[in-house]
Amino acid sequence: MRNKRREDVASSITEDLHMEILARLPVKSLIRFQCVCKRWRGLIRSSSFVTAHIRQHSHTHLITDDRSSFDQVELCYSLFHCERFEQSLELKPPFHPQLDYNSRLDYFKIYGSKNGLLCLAGNVMDSNSPIYIWNPSVRKFRTLPQPRFDHYCVDCFPKHVDIPLLFGFHPELNDYKVIRMMLPGSIKMEVYTLSTNSWKIIQVIPPWLNTMKFSTRSEFWNGMAYWLATKDSMVRVVLFDTNNEEFEELAVPITILSDDWDAYIEVYKESICLLHVKVELDNDVGCDSIDFWVLQEQDFKKLHTVYFPQVYHVIWGFSVDNELLLEDYSSDGELAFYNLESKQVQKIRISSYLSVHTYIESLVLFDM
Repeated sequence: MRNKRREDVASSITEDLHMEILARLPVKSLIRFQCVCKRWRGLIRSSSFVTAHIRQHSHTHLITDDRSSFDQVELCYSLFHCERFEQSLELKPPFHPQLDYNSRLDYFKIYGSKNGLLCLAGNVMDSNSPIYIWNPSVRKFRTLPQPRFDHYCVDCFPKHVDIPLLFGFHPELNDYKVIRMMLPGSIKMEVYTLSTNSWKIIQVIPPWLNTMKFSTRSEFWNGMAYWLATKDSMVRVVLFDTNNEEFEELAVPITILSDDWDAYIEVYKESICLLHVKVELDNDVGCDSIDFWVLQEQDFKKLHTVYFPQVYHVIWGFSVDNELLLEDYSSDGELAFYNLESKQVQKIRISSYLSVHTYIESLVLFDM
C-alpha cells in the first residue's frame, strides 16, 4: 500500500512537471509532440493545459495588416516577435471573403485579438457580411453563422451600415463573445457565443441608447463591452454586461469634450482606463500629454498625466507588458512602445496600416 502511494505521488509530480515544461513551448512544437505518446496527446488537448499555456505569455507577437497586400485580392498579415521586433511569419488566412477590391473603402480588418484568436470581418458590412474567428497558430478558423437580424426585421437595414464590432473573452464563462451593433437609426444588437456557435438577439434596448452617437473606439473586458459615445454634447461611456444583458451609462471627466475625439478607452493593468490626448501646438518642450483615468467603482479616477514626444499622436493600445503602443507620424507610421514608468520610447520599426494588435500563441480551436 505504501509503495502504491509513492507511485501515485510520483505520477502526480511528473504530471505537474510535464504541464509546467510543455506550457512554455511554442504551439508548433506542441502539435508535433502529440505524437510522443497518448498521455502527452491527452494533456496537450486538455482545457486545463490550453489555459496554462495562455497564461505563460511566453510567445507574444504583434500582428499588423500587410501594406503590400492592400491592392491584392489575397489577404495577408505580418507577425512580429515582441522581443526582437523582427518579422517572424507572414500569415495568409485560409478563408477568402468576397470583397470589392476595386474600392479602397472595402477591405478586411482585425477587430480584436484575444488568447490566440483573431476576429476578422470587412470594414464595410451589412447584415450578410461574413465574420471569422481564426487561430493562425493551429491553422483553424470558424465562420460565424448568419446573424438573426434578417429573421426578425426583414428589409429594415440599408445595404451598408456602421457596425462597431467587438470581440473578447469572458473569464467567468471561459468563453468568447462577438458583439454586433447595427447602426444608424434604432439600435439593434446581437451577441455571438463561441461555445454554442450561435447568435442571440438582445431584446431590451433602453430608449436612451438610441440618443447616443457612438465612436468607433471601444473595448471588451471581463464580459463587459465599453463604448465611447456622446449624448447632449457630453461624452459618455456605455457599458453592456453580457451576463445580465443590461446597459449602463457612465459620465467621463469633464475635460473630455464632445467634439474632441482624442479620447481612447483601453485596458491597462487589468482595469478599464480612459486616455485623453492633448496636443500642445505651442510647446517649446516638444511634448504632448495624455491624461490617464482609471475606472474604479463606476467612476473614473485620474491616475496621472503622461508626457510624450509630439510626433506620436495615434494610440493603438497597450502591450502585455502594459507599455503604450504609439504611431509615429514623422516616419511613415512606424510604431513605438512608450513605458509609462521609465518614460522611455522604444522605436520598433514596424509600420501600421489598418490595425495592429498583440497576438499570443494558443491552442484554442485546436480540437475543433
